[in-house]
Amino acid sequence: MNKTTQNDLSENAVKLDYQALKTTAKIAAVKSLEQLSGYITKMQKTLLLDEGENLSHLYLVATWIQDEGKNLAIAADTLAALIGGQTRDHVIIVNKEEDIAPCPTKKK
Repeated sequence: MNKTTQNDLSENAVKLDYQALKTTAKIAAVKSLEQLSGYITKMQKTLLLDEGENLSHLYLVATWIQDEGKNLAIAADTLAALIGGQTRDHVIIVNKEEDIAPCPTKKK
């Protein structure tokens, strides 16, 4: 596909670069942490300076923290699984719309 990874998308198969998957999960976790840090700073400023003058902002920032926390949980869980997967005999991909490999008993 490109020279940056060893991913390859051909007509009937896909090859995924395991190191690229780990790097992607790590980037996502770091970006979520950075985003959360910014939101927490906004929340602190709102709580300390506004004294209730901007209540909708207070609620919105809390919602953004909650949403970004979910993103961080997904990224961190994925990164942990990918790091741990390096020492496992099998890596199974789930939640794909169709089977990864054709199932011989599956009727089309």
